[in-house]
Amino acid sequence: MVEKILVREYLSSLKEDGELDYIFVFLLEAMGFEIITTPKQSKGQSQYGKDVVALGEIKGLKYCWNFELKGFADKDVNSTSFNKDDGIRMSLLEIKDVAYKNNSYPDFDKLPKKVVLVHNGVVKENFKPQFNGFIEQNFEEGVFEDWDIYRLTDLFSEHLFGEYLLADDKNSYAFKRLLMFLDVPDYNFEDLEILFSNIIQEYKTNSNERQRLKMFATLNLLMMIVWSYARQKDNLNPAKHCINYIILNTWEFILVNDFENSKKHRFNFNRLLNTQLKFYNEYFSKTWEVASFKNGLFIPSGLGFENIGYSMRAFEYMDNLVYYYELNNAFVKVDELIRFLKNQKNSLKSLIDNNQKGCSKPILDNHFIPIFHLVNFFLSSIDRTQEDEEFIVRYIRDCIEQIILRKQIKSVFPYHGYNMDSLIHLEATNEKQKDYPDKSSLLIPFLLEIITIFSLDELYAECIIFFDKELSLQTAIPNFEGFPDFEQRFFKGHLHNEYDIEFSVKLPSTLQEYKEKLNKKKAEKVLFRTEKAGYGFLITLARSFYKNEPFPDNWRCWLSK
Repeated sequence: MVEKILVREYLSSLKEDGELDYIFVFLLEAMGFEIITTPKQSKGQSQYGKDVVALGEIKGLKYCWNFELKGFADKDVNSTSFNKDDGIRMSLLEIKDVAYKNNSYPDFDKLPKKVVLVHNGVVKENFKPQFNGFIEQNFEEGVFEDWDIYRLTDLFSEHLFGEYLLADDKNSYAFKRLLMFLDVPDYNFEDLEILFSNIIQEYKTNSNERQRLKMFATLNLLMMIVWSYARQKDNLNPAKHCINYIILNTWEFILVNDFENSKKHRFNFNRLLNTQLKFYNEYFSKTWEVASFKNGLFIPSGLGFENIGYSMRAFEYMDNLVYYYELNNAFVKVDELIRFLKNQKNSLKSLIDNNQKGCSKPILDNHFIPIFHLVNFFLSSIDRTQEDEEFIVRYIRDCIEQIILRKQIKSVFPYHGYNMDSLIHLEATNEKQKDYPDKSSLLIPFLLEIITIFSLDELYAECIIFFDKELSLQTAIPNFEGFPDFEQRFFKGHLHNEYDIEFSVKLPSTLQEYKEKLNKKKAEKVLFRTEKAGYGFLITLARSFYKNEPFPDNWRCWLSK
């Protein structure tokens, strides 16, 4: 009973457009319906009351099902929602009076018809006489069905929630804990990991067409529910974590099982990506106006913590924005891409210019990752311009200046650790502990190589004096031979032993010597199966989420001899 209440509360909170209609299609597919058209396909066209049209069988006889969806302000059927322009009455009459034709199915318009009103509310008691009278006058017996919140709760519980999310006590417990602790500080999301693992294992145990549909539909539903709860708590960050986790681990599952070229699996995975894209649309719509304002990512009430908090927040936001653009661009038509890229690059420039003290001040050595993503977004762009290159050069200069300035003031290089205690202690007391982890760096060699790519001789000369004395410069190189499953591991968690580390990289006295040295190290770029399948943007997400370092061949391809 508790589980059904949870399902009903979630369903009743959904709006019609983009929420109820989005997950309703998953329910129909899980029930065995063949979807003919959806609200997304019909958007901007006259739908004649038909939000969703589907084929379904009853006792071996095929029917044309016409679903009219109502939610949000219209979820309850009353005099207002029923009689207003474009209301329930008008929509139901249009379904009755206008035939729906589909050339893919012979005699489609001659199939027996089912008309279903789908709404996440109820027919109000004082309106039932008028509503029932209308149905009796306009529809033959057995043609019309009312799927209200209680019917929807039963159907979703049976065909989706009950299949995986609430399938047993263990899953039900993890699901409810996930929602309960969603925005609790320092929550480690172990319940999400348990739930995801159980969903995947259930599919492996009962692998068939029906289970594949239900597994992907369940994962999509899980992302939507977490997103909905996070929205209610006015904190989208936990939902971002959960959605990114599900995307990455589902892709790892696809790679392990060699499904990346399966049309059916790609179709279903793209639906997950569509949900992620919808989420990021809302996330940046909600945050961009503030973030792009002058010092918009700075929190004055953060007091002393903002010495590091501003940078950590700014780099994370910048990195999220780059991924969002890459994800969006993967599904944009080529003739639109140039226009999109120009606007996106302008937005990134605006974000960085207005948050210069945050976006250009690497506090952590793994800020190497968002810095690389930004540089890569500009330099790998199909419309790369001189202005883009000048912006990147200026940005790299700013990062180096901030590293040097912090060293002079705090006597520290970028923090090379994952436990933040020593970093927080430094900011709180202005004392550097003996074991403070800043003796090595992957970030600085990358910055120096970008300097070399753009032949910035004077800047290089300044840097080698400052960086080549007390700092161990390092480069992380993936060990593909030792770990043949390196790519799968890359999408599953943080990698450490899977990299070979080149320690104490020595800097030649001149930039030209360094360029010649790097050219000798250039290797052919390794293409992941992920890139070959057209999902290269997921590599960006995996680096950001798991803090997995980029490979040198990712940027040495820009070197010229």
